[in-house]
Amino acid sequence: MAGRMLGKFYPERHMRRIERLSKLNCWMDVFEGSYFEGRMRRLFGPIRIAPLSAGSVIVGPEASAQLIAQRRGPGRQVIVRFPPKTLVPNLSLSLHGASLQSALLICGSKRHR
Repeated sequence: MAGRMLGKFYPERHMRRIERLSKLNCWMDVFEGSYFEGRMRRLFGPIRIAPLSAGSVIVGPEASAQLIAQRRGPGRQVIVRFPPKTLVPNLSLSLHGASLQSALLICGSKRHR
């Protein structure tokens, strides 16, 4: 019965749409500049983003973000985690001067501790 039309209703398309809509609260807004200035991109999760440049971020209501930055010198990584509903106006302060390398956006509150 997969793909079979029931009137004008396709069950598979409807279920895919429901799944997409249920994930809409899992996002992170990434701004070019500090204090939410400049161009903004909304990234939907779950996703791993590399490379990433950002000055400030807003983490959505059902997302957790893990940002990975590199300090000067070999093997000196900084990992910063942000819980859902977090506003970070100046990312360079949160990363303690390290340069942002990548981000991991995790969906659902169960995985965040």
